Amino acid sequence: MQRPSFTLVLSGLFLAYILHSLWTIASLFLPPTCHETSKDCIQSHLSTKPKLQFLLYLSNSANIQSQSELKFLGRWKDLDLTEAKEEQYAVTIPGLAQQRAGTLHLHAFVSPMPPPGRRYQDMISSPVAVYARAPLIESHVPQTEAFNLLGGDEQSAPRSSQPPGSDGRPVPHLRSHVPLLVLAEEAGLPRKDMPADIAAMVAQRLSPEGRYLPLLRVDQLSTRVKHLTRITAAPGEQMNVTVRLEPARLGKMRLWMQFELGMTSMQQLGFSAKDLDEVKGIFTETNMVLLLVTMFVSAVHLLFDFLAFKNDIEFWRRRSSFAGLSTKAVLWRAFSQVVVFLYLLDEETSYLVIVPMGIGTVIEIWKVFKAFHISIRWGLVPRLSFGARTSDELRTAAFDSQSMTYLSYLLYPLCAAGAVYSLLYTPHKRCVEVGREGGGESW
Repeated sequence: MQRPSFTLVLSGLFLAYILHSLWTIASLFLPPTCHETSKDCIQSHLSTKPKLQFLLYLSNSANIQSQSELKFLGRWKDLDLTEAKEEQYAVTIPGLAQQRAGTLHLHAFVSPMPPPGRRYQDMISSPVAVYARAPLIESHVPQTEAFNLLGGDEQSAPRSSQPPGSDGRPVPHLRSHVPLLVLAEEAGLPRKDMPADIAAMVAQRLSPEGRYLPLLRVDQLSTRVKHLTRITAAPGEQMNVTVRLEPARLGKMRLWMQFELGMTSMQQLGFSAKDLDEVKGIFTETNMVLLLVTMFVSAVHLLFDFLAFKNDIEFWRRRSSFAGLSTKAVLWRAFSQVVVFLYLLDEETSYLVIVPMGIGTVIEIWKVFKAFHISIRWGLVPRLSFGARTSDELRTAAFDSQSMTYLSYLLYPLCAAGAVYSLLYTPHKRCVEVGREGGGESW
């Protein structure tokens, strides 16, 4: 019986790990249950069908010492936790010093409706009220605006006087969209053998009757960079902020908390804010079932990428004669790969894309050295040494030059036309992008 290869064993272990990860994610939606009549259960406060309200306040401080520091923003009566709801509010922009310090905060409360004779404001101190806080002003480096290099309109032309922050320094931005999640779970949970993440969510905040409360928290995965609006209004003027409250079951809460922990780990590993924002978009803008399928397909695609790299390297490493192979095609492919890789670096694309592209670029450059018999002589000054070609390789090079000449009659006009079209009609951040549009990627 033939023993399995190392590649087959490694691929099987990788697929087993991916399947185990998918099952772990799916198991988060299967929380432990218990009978409602059991004494070992922690019942939900929502099972009593309470009448709730949603209160929004603003303050210049993250930590509130007294209710007098809160400025009323909005109230939702008879809160329905079966469907999502959002509303837009006008927020007054503070002074420049407060903008830089990021002192504007949104405070959200889910509390009982006030009984007759009591004010709704007093209910935020109720023992069954839940609370969440979100900063509304954050410092962020503004994105470079694209413009038409030959456009004549004022909107597409670059401004002569650059606004503050265009030199790469962070400037105050207003978070125009604040997503909130509220735990809308009515099922009881067992006191024993409760998972640690569930215990951290519900067991530490109980009502006087011993029921777990509907947890309220900011949806960090849905807070995207695209929701940051640069503050252009003068102090005292108003800008719009949309507040969205979405009910979530226990499974989604658990999954979101795991993802947020993963985001923190990625940030500690050196991933940029743009990388994290793209990962957030994968999780929040995709259906969960489709997301799991996409994760499996992407993992298999990544596995096939590295298997292709392995087979490609093995094929070229064993090849000694390059008769019948177009060396110019190898050269242009390496050039195109380098151009695309540098463009991805310039655009600060996610490492999930840059790393495989970088590996492929190194392989293509190595192919050029192999195809042209180039070796490096190491010494005090490293030198390149070009080996001799065989007669079959020289005959192939002659046919290659002739075919590339005919091909250039078609490609050069297409490249020039693409560059001119891009120059006239496509907005760019800098002039170097025009050459990329018409040149490197065409090969």
